[in-house]
Formats: sequence, C-alpha cells, structure tokens
Amino acid sequence: MDCLNVLRRLVPLAALCALATAHAQDTELRTLSYVVRITENCPEGEVGCRDVSYVGKNVRTGKSIALRGQAVMRLCADRVTPCSHEGYRFTSGQVEYRITSDGRLRVTRGSEVLVDEPGEWQAAAAQPPAATGPLAQRLGVQIQSGYATARARLLGTSGKADAGWGRSGVHGQLAYRQYPEVLCGEGYDAVCTGRFVKSGRAILLSIDPRTRALRVTSVDED
Repeated sequence: MDCLNVLRRLVPLAALCALATAHAQDTELRTLSYVVRITENCPEGEVGCRDVSYVGKNVRTGKSIALRGQAVMRLCADRVTPCSHEGYRFTSGQVEYRITSDGRLRVTRGSEVLVDEPGEWQAAAAQPPAATGPLAQRLGVQIQSGYATARARLLGTSGKADAGWGRSGVHGQLAYRQYPEVLCGEGYDAVCTGRFVKSGRAILLSIDPRTRALRVTSVDED
C-alpha cells in the first residue's frame, strides 16, 4: 500500500477517534423531558464502544431507568473501516432507545414511537467532592458486597426503600418480589438499581443481576 493510500485511511480514523474522545467518559443529553447520562465503559479513544451505560431521568416525574448498550457506527464504502459515529442504541425488552450523534432521543416499541425529542449534548455535571470520602464509604456500603447486605446496611441507618421504584419500568412488574425497590432493564447486559431515600437524598445501588448474590457495582445519588 503506498503512502497516499495509508494517509487516506488514517485521516478518517483520526477524526473518528477525536469524536470518540469527545463522548468518552460521562456526557449528558438534555431534552425537554429527559436528562440522559451516557458513559462509555471503554478505553478512551476506542472506536465503536460496545459497553455503554445509559441512565435516563424523566424531569417531570423524577423516574429513572438504567440500561446497557453500544455505540452505533457507520462503515465506509469498504464495509470494514468505521467512518462515523451515529449515536447509541439500547434495548429493554421490545423497547428500543436510540440517541443520535446530533442529540435526538427516540424511544420506540416496534412501529410505535414513545418518545421523539431533540436535545443538546453537555458535559456531565461533576459531582462535588465529599468532605468525608466517596458516597459508598460514607454510607458504609461495600462495593462488590451482596445486595442483601448493602440493603440491610442502608435500612439499619435510617434509609427507606422506595417501594414504587421496582414497578416504574415499562412493564410495571417487579424484578424481585423480596426487593420491591429494585428496577431492572432487560437482556443479558441489563442493569438493575435499588433506590433508597436517606436524609432527604435519593440513593441508587447498581447491582449485577448475573451474580447470585446480586453484587453491588456502584453507589450514586439520583
């Protein structure tokens, strides 16, 4: 391959890497009704990340949903080289969530359009540093501990389980009868969250449903 052809292949990839970097880590899409936080769980600059987290919040109702999905790439004419980043795709059962690179949120169930709103990309708001350390540490919750243990810890320190959270999803059904505060997406890469209220703040425990003990993977404020 001569130098000119090498350059022709490298230039679009360099531009693509720059775009990927712009969306690396956490970014937020804000539409009229929703705030969606997108996190690419891949090395910075990786093209076409296949491990992307979606946490969407309805600003009118306060309800949230957590999903896992991937970046959507358009291939060049050779059908091999990725040419452009077209957004992200997530699914929950029969419901598909698409976010385009120009900031449109579109949620569909088959041919039915549930949400179609334009929005604007913004850098995700940085969490203010805590004087006494990370949130999990302050709450006494151990990352990678079983959910039952973490739950007992929160309930034992004046936390209250949000019993309506588990039914706030599309299907309105509980994922775990013994844990009505847990809401799960669907599919192999589904994310589950348990929601608690403590000292006037909403706390989300993200858990891995593929583990028998429902291991806690992160602790965040909603």
